[in-house]
Amino acid sequence: MSQNITIREITDIKSFEALREQWDTLIESSPTQDAFLTWEWFHAWLKSYGKNAKIRIFTAWENDTLMGAAPFMTIQQKKLGLPFRILRTLSAPECDASGFLLKNGNEAALQALLDHIVTRSGGWNALEFNRYAMNNLETRVIIDDLKKRGFDLHEISHKHFYVPYTTIGSWDNYFKAINSNFRRKLKKTEQGMATLGAYSVKRFKGKDVTWETVEAIIEVNRHSSFPNICNSEEDQTLHKELIKAMADKGWMDVYILFIDDKPSAYLYGFLYNNSMGYWRVGFDRRIDSSVAVGVYLLSQVIKSGFDENQKELDFLRGDEEYKNRWTDAYRDYVNFKAVPAGRLLSRLAFTWAPKINSTLKGWFKRDHE
Repeated sequence: MSQNITIREITDIKSFEALREQWDTLIESSPTQDAFLTWEWFHAWLKSYGKNAKIRIFTAWENDTLMGAAPFMTIQQKKLGLPFRILRTLSAPECDASGFLLKNGNEAALQALLDHIVTRSGGWNALEFNRYAMNNLETRVIIDDLKKRGFDLHEISHKHFYVPYTTIGSWDNYFKAINSNFRRKLKKTEQGMATLGAYSVKRFKGKDVTWETVEAIIEVNRHSSFPNICNSEEDQTLHKELIKAMADKGWMDVYILFIDDKPSAYLYGFLYNNSMGYWRVGFDRRIDSSVAVGVYLLSQVIKSGFDENQKELDFLRGDEEYKNRWTDAYRDYVNFKAVPAGRLLSRLAFTWAPKINSTLKGWFKRDHE
């Protein structure tokens, strides 16, 4: 290795707090960039969900320069009735994307981080990587390296659909290109909105996002398909911490549909590097179902993206069928667990059993089609 890379492990929140400026500099030069990899996101998560997590953030240094970072944590999990320790992506499952941060894609830092995690980090039975984009530099390197070392991997692939604003150019171009049946649905929805009452879409961005904004989201969720969102103490603390950490950055971006002054639908995400990733969405199911208020709100968000010359709208995790109605563009992502050779119980629990389960589900689905 031509560079003198040393690895330091961060295991407490105070040490992570001291890294803020260097972390910001690192992510600005990293090929992998996402709101879920920012110092602000991790700090908010650690102050809420991470209070009982064993932090293990691996950092790569060349002298006093931070060259790379791999954010992980150790968790305890039972499988097959047995306890296991897993080295898991930090902030999973709340994050919708992850990866390694590497200064200018530095491959020496990537290899040093991976070598340390695999051979010297210790204290785990299995590795778990969540929400890694297949087009990121580190993802393929990590998968190939682990296979060469004899690790057994269980991979689950999924798609992140997105609307590429810059390629399409305008809302009119976009509207003409979507499926004709869906075009009719959008028109019908827009015409039907007036039957529900006086309606408006309000946007809250950056410092405009307050706890009152989150309370409006909570009110919608009480009557949505996901009534528990924002209800737990951890989740509410996460949002309070995000408001504090991201206010000056302008990343938090919330659209709320009001009908007769009552919050009725919302779309909430992060506007990062001029790309909107929508993290959470919901609507009040008591509203007349013949008018798709969620569809109307999302159409307004997409129009705003075109008007502001944003790069894209990323639908983030989940490849639900409805997303494919809005766009056919997507990126491949992967979750994978890795277990070293020789750990038979761990391989049975984390790779063999899931593979057998997936095969059985495939057979069952085939036999009932």
